[in-house]
Amino acid sequence: MTDYADYSGQTMGDYHLLQLLGSGAFGTVYLAEQIHNQQQVAIKLLHIHLTQQEELRSFLNEARTIRLQHPNIMPLLDFGLGRDNTPFLVMAYATKGTVRNSYPRGTRVPLDIAIQYATQIGAALQYAHNQGIIHRDVKPENMLVRSNGELLLSDFGIATTVSSQSFNDTMKVGGTIAYMPSEQLDGSPCFASDQYALAIVLYEWLSGSYPFHGTALEIAIQHTRRQPPSLIEQVPGLPVEIEAALFKALAKDPHDRFPSVQDFMLALQQEQTIDHATQAMTGTTALVQRAARDATSMPTNMIPSSALPQLEKTIAQSKREQQVQMSTTEAGMVTVPNQPHKRPKRLLLYAGIVALILLGMSIGAFAVLFGYLPDYSKGHLNTARTPVATRQVTPTAQPTVSAYDNASKKQGIMFGMDPQHTHVNPYETTLNSSNIAQLQQTWAQATGDTINTVPAIVNGILYAASADGKLYAFNATTGKRLWHVEVGSNTYPYSSPAVAYGLVYIGSGDDKLYAFDAATGQQKWSVQTGNGVGGSPVIANNAVYVGASDGNIYAFNALNGQSLWTATAGGSIDTAPTIDNNQLYASSTNGDVYAFNATTGIALWTATTGDSLSTATAVAGGIVYAGGQSGKLYAFDTSSGQQKWSFLTGGFIDSSPAVFNGMIYFGSSDHNLYALNAVTGRKEWVEPTGNTIYSSPIIANGLVYITAYSDNLYVFNAISGQQFWTTNNTYTITASTSPMVANGFVYIGSLDHMIYAFSLP
Repeated sequence: MTDYADYSGQTMGDYHLLQLLGSGAFGTVYLAEQIHNQQQVAIKLLHIHLTQQEELRSFLNEARTIRLQHPNIMPLLDFGLGRDNTPFLVMAYATKGTVRNSYPRGTRVPLDIAIQYATQIGAALQYAHNQGIIHRDVKPENMLVRSNGELLLSDFGIATTVSSQSFNDTMKVGGTIAYMPSEQLDGSPCFASDQYALAIVLYEWLSGSYPFHGTALEIAIQHTRRQPPSLIEQVPGLPVEIEAALFKALAKDPHDRFPSVQDFMLALQQEQTIDHATQAMTGTTALVQRAARDATSMPTNMIPSSALPQLEKTIAQSKREQQVQMSTTEAGMVTVPNQPHKRPKRLLLYAGIVALILLGMSIGAFAVLFGYLPDYSKGHLNTARTPVATRQVTPTAQPTVSAYDNASKKQGIMFGMDPQHTHVNPYETTLNSSNIAQLQQTWAQATGDTINTVPAIVNGILYAASADGKLYAFNATTGKRLWHVEVGSNTYPYSSPAVAYGLVYIGSGDDKLYAFDAATGQQKWSVQTGNGVGGSPVIANNAVYVGASDGNIYAFNALNGQSLWTATAGGSIDTAPTIDNNQLYASSTNGDVYAFNATTGIALWTATTGDSLSTATAVAGGIVYAGGQSGKLYAFDTSSGQQKWSFLTGGFIDSSPAVFNGMIYFGSSDHNLYALNAVTGRKEWVEPTGNTIYSSPIIANGLVYITAYSDNLYVFNAISGQQFWTTNNTYTITASTSPMVANGFVYIGSLDHMIYAFSLP
């Protein structure tokens, strides 16, 4: 093995490297401490150096866009570039090790625990599959045990494309031979490959032994040609239906396996319930039911198909368009073409270097040393959680109609508050610099999964989209759930909701824009686009505008969904367009900013940055702004597209900017909130937060509200940058969305599936 320098005692980004834990083929792992808050983490330095700007952009863009958030998936806390442009990943720190530590080779796992474990891992895999991701290395060493006994699947990576020859030369067929199906051995893994590997794991847990033995070549041949030995002969009393379900998942032809991992899990649960009275190993029902509830809390494609009638159906699994080779010592996943979460191909050069970035790194050997993980255990519950210091609010019979309510009903509310995306609420008068430190949690309500988009508040109702595939409506004052509705089929809402004309508009991963009745949740209409609608809808001129990953901008009649026009840009439009003075502006991942006539869709100008733009545009004072993965914020003249200035930060920019009173505010992955002169780009102030900032600021009554990812809410003075308040003082919040401020309330979506509301006592 190649020897690599020991960087213990040195600093990498915002992290101090404490101790070398070990080294693998593609990375070296260190115990580290975050300088800002002294939190211990594990950092992996990848054994790759990026030297060209295009390579840096590709790494940061792929790392940003490919993230998974699930209670049974090991979370990625941060990532960045260290010395000599070496990519590094920041992972959580845990104590209980892996399932392999708990049950060494040769140890049998009781049936109830085995199915409980399999169901949790199956839930994680199904969630990843719904995003078009294949794990490729499912094994006990990659399953971490949380302090509460639940499992986290680790060692995720991505390989949307591998075009770097140097990287390709080192990458072989991914996975571990004992768990690898024949199609993966041939270099053509599919979703059913993960199902096969999980079935091998379950076989090993129940019998205490692999089904196939010998040299690597002999095991590979057996995976291709030989049926596994009978489980019932090794485990007397095991129901024949359990063995039958397991062996179906172990079919040589992936088309003969279950339609999905979820169907495999449902079959196991069903057979275990039916045969519970005759099983030699008992006490499983409650565990299985609990695991089933966890599984059904996943975001996409989670409405169970009729399990038993569908067992004999073949999976409609298309052949992969290309073979992607991965390392035998590093796990990886493949983004499969033509899946619900579609993305056009981006920069190919060095995309393969992100093969460890998705949400896990190769930590199986080091997992026992890890010590911190956020607690998702309560996030599965579909009930309101009683918060600390919660104030019970009783609404009045006739609530006062505020200026905000009047304006929102008249103009609509959308991402960025208005069509210009200024992120300014000019109607907030309750919260101010004198009382903001008195904020306390008023209510908290659960959804079925992570909240990744910004809530909208109109007419006293909060609308929020969850990764469980549903759009929710809550009473904004009390938190009472009013209704929820499925958005699309086999997908989940990508965009933040927008509300106008009595309708809620939302884009989805099934390539559609939906309109629901704002009062009842009844679907009014849906329209098709050419790809996933990741950017939030913008409403102006009686039209609703969205961008899609196919590179097009779409304009529809806001009342009936009739198509008005479609305009083509040169790259994926993953963020919300902006409307100002009858011109539409949009940023693209190809680095361009586009301007169109909002009435006709005629192109007006294109501005090129050479960057990969990752924020929605914002417009104010004749300037359009957008941020990029290079860490720059750009300013362009709205009439000509001529670049006026750019400002470089210490990390990539995913935070869509806010513009107020001649200043522009935005966050960066360097954990800082920036305030610049909006005309000149001169820095006015910079204030730190506790983590990467993906969220957008909101400005209200002279205050700037911002959240850091998986961290806290922060409130600053908009002029001076003085920090007035943070939830870190009293509350533990794992924020995942931009904050929303309306009528004296602050609302935040969280990784723990909750919507939190804060207000004054």
